[in-house]
Amino acid sequence: MINGLTIERLKFTNCSSPLNRSIPSLFLRSFTANQCRLSTVLNTIFSNVQATIEDVDLSDNKIVTIPLFGTLPRLKTLNLNKNLIKTIPEQVFNGMVNLRHLRLAENQICDLDGNVLNEVKNTLETLDLSGNCLIAVPAPNIRNSIRLTTLYLTGNKLAKIEKMHFMNLPLLREVQLAENQLTFIDGMAFMNVPKLQILNLNQNLLTNFDISRLQAFKDLEVLDVSKNKLLKVPSVKDMLKLKYLRLDGNLIETVDTLTFSNLPSLQLLSLQENRIEMVARNAFDSLDKLMILLLANNSLKTIEMGMLDGMRHLQQINLRNNTLREIEATAFSSLLEITSIDLSNNQIERISKASFDGLSKLFWLDLSDNRLKSFEQGTFGKRIANLILNGNDLQCDKNLDWFLEYLVINRVRTFLAFQPEITCSGPEESRGIPLRDFLIKKANETVIPSSSTPNFLQQALLKSLLGNLKTNNPIPTPIQTPIPRSSSSGTLQSQNTLSSMDPITLISRLSETDLDRFIQAMPSLQVSLPGLGNVDLSKLDPSVIKYVLKGGTIPGVSKETTDAVMRQALQKMMQNVQATQSQPQPQPQQTTERRKNQLPMQRIGTAFSPNFLTQNSHQQKLPLPNSEWAHRSGFLANNGNENFQLMQLLPPGYDISKIPAQVIQAVTRGEVPDIKLLPSDLQEYLKVNSEKLLETFSKQVSNVSLNDLLAKMPNFDRPELETFEPYDINMISHELHKEDEEKQKDQNIRIYTAICLGLVAVITCIVLGFLYVHMKRQSTRNSSFSSH
Repeated sequence: MINGLTIERLKFTNCSSPLNRSIPSLFLRSFTANQCRLSTVLNTIFSNVQATIEDVDLSDNKIVTIPLFGTLPRLKTLNLNKNLIKTIPEQVFNGMVNLRHLRLAENQICDLDGNVLNEVKNTLETLDLSGNCLIAVPAPNIRNSIRLTTLYLTGNKLAKIEKMHFMNLPLLREVQLAENQLTFIDGMAFMNVPKLQILNLNQNLLTNFDISRLQAFKDLEVLDVSKNKLLKVPSVKDMLKLKYLRLDGNLIETVDTLTFSNLPSLQLLSLQENRIEMVARNAFDSLDKLMILLLANNSLKTIEMGMLDGMRHLQQINLRNNTLREIEATAFSSLLEITSIDLSNNQIERISKASFDGLSKLFWLDLSDNRLKSFEQGTFGKRIANLILNGNDLQCDKNLDWFLEYLVINRVRTFLAFQPEITCSGPEESRGIPLRDFLIKKANETVIPSSSTPNFLQQALLKSLLGNLKTNNPIPTPIQTPIPRSSSSGTLQSQNTLSSMDPITLISRLSETDLDRFIQAMPSLQVSLPGLGNVDLSKLDPSVIKYVLKGGTIPGVSKETTDAVMRQALQKMMQNVQATQSQPQPQPQQTTERRKNQLPMQRIGTAFSPNFLTQNSHQQKLPLPNSEWAHRSGFLANNGNENFQLMQLLPPGYDISKIPAQVIQAVTRGEVPDIKLLPSDLQEYLKVNSEKLLETFSKQVSNVSLNDLLAKMPNFDRPELETFEPYDINMISHELHKEDEEKQKDQNIRIYTAICLGLVAVITCIVLGFLYVHMKRQSTRNSSFSSH
């Protein structure tokens, strides 16, 4: 069916029929047959495409022996991983003159004949024999492979590496020997292997490894000797290009002075899961480029002065699960670039004053699961964004008061969403009470409203550390004042004067107490706000209304527009007063059944009356309805759909017209908008104010979950720092290969450029020669003509 078509890639997966016929004539470059339970493959399967085929993948089948495919001059990759191959016939690769990558991993190869790779030694770049049963390095097969760059021998049964097992491999850069049974590596095992960069000896049985005795390690960049049985740190001095060193999971007990000296390129050092009890002073001296130090799961009892000196650019240190009892003030004083310190799962009972004050870039401090009960005043001075405290026996008494104030003022996050809630262990009256309750109380005490800062901005601190927790604002107790009576004609006094006065001027004459009462009695009125449309004033935060009435401006809205909006609202209120002046006063039993959006306008009208405004406002109090009526009518229910809260979060002077209509509509409906729809500049501003953002919307919609909130928030990425992700030797290998390929390209360009310049010089010389001969002949002719 496909005969004669132009098909470059052909792939079979999970097929049930055997490949018992040759592939038809195609322009085929890549052939794959995976998971087809193939036990045999026709030798002539590629006979019709041998001139074009480049990649063959027959992995994950049941092939017992490699077929004799014959001459495949353009074949570059042959993948036979995950089969049942036990032996490799001689001359099976004859005719594959360009084979570069041969993969035979996870088969049953226990031995290789010494000549099976002879045909491809000059072209082979990658040889994968991992996951087999080799008991010795196939030295005769790999020796003198002049282009071999990567050799995988992981997961075999190698016990020793003898002399000259790796010999005459001028381009070899990576050797994977993990998960074997190595107990010995001879000092002469690597001969003429000048470019080795990655050596992985993870999960072997080495008790001693003196890398200084080995040859050809001048360019080594990655050394992994983790999960062996080393009793001491191997000598790695003077390895000028070493970047990553892993010694995890050994039996090391001490780290001596200058153990890691003269390693100017080292960036990651892992000593986790050993038995280290003591690290000598200056053990890490002159590690100027070290960024990650991993000392977790050891037996360190103290961090002595000078123990961590010499790592000027260290960013992350992990001391988790040791036996530390105390942190002295000088413990981390030399780590001026540190961003993350993990001290969790220790036995820390005390932290000295100002232990972390000199660490200006410290972002993460994990003190969870220790024995901390309190903190001496002055222990923390400068802000640490994340201070993890769960799993300690905190005593929430007066001695912890200063610490709570520090957390609130600096907006320090003390626990994460997936961690158990922090509760107090004492004293008796505080036992079992969540720490968050004390933080809320401290926030209420610490944040004092001022005339220069609007209330709603200061209240953002109340929940900045507490995710979507909700606090209940107490309802003010209304003043019991007799209801004013209208005149016999049913009109309020001086209504002409009332309608002629400026509403804002009237309101400005009210005292603070009367202004609060006036806002509490505000009716359900719709006003048109530019960029937001109609907004119900009764559902706004009272502090916002008060802020505007006292002359404040809404972010993104001019002062003139704000005044116009407020005049519009107040005018509507006065119009409603006049429209209802003739309505009879409702009976008490009818009053309790009023709908939430109805208003006893006579009572509001009193606030606009000239008598009320011209008298001493401190003596005349604005009458409010009784408590029962207020609650049933919703007058004091000011914590409903606070759809104006987004305005509080905008930067000063922000242009509201840039906000998408979908966000505006969601806000006016009292829903949580999708913040990801906002302009990028506003998203960046809200990221900086992330605590306030979460606090605002968690208060706005009471039944929304934290996950729902976070789904609509922008990506709150941690600040970009010069650090490293967990070590991945395969990724490092890929990067190193890519780097070398780029270097090779640059070198080739220089060579070609030099050749071209040489050719230009030769051509120039030839042209000059011709010119010289021509001029010489011309001169001779002129001389001859003159003589005649």
